Amino acid sequence: MAVRPALVTAIIGTALDCGWDPQQEGNAFTLDLNENDLIHVMGGQPPSYEVPFMRR
Repeated sequence: MAVRPALVTAIIGTALDCGWDPQQEGNAFTLDLNENDLIHVMGGQPPSYEVPFMRR
């Protein structure tokens, strides 16, 4: 799966909405997501699994 900047931005926003404070020291913050969650954070668009150099 390609991890693109838009997906990273969406996941960080979701983590912040769920209470993650990047300035807080301590244990790691756990955010459990499934494919439907990814579709939701990407505005209804499923993540793209296309590999550009494999296009014909």
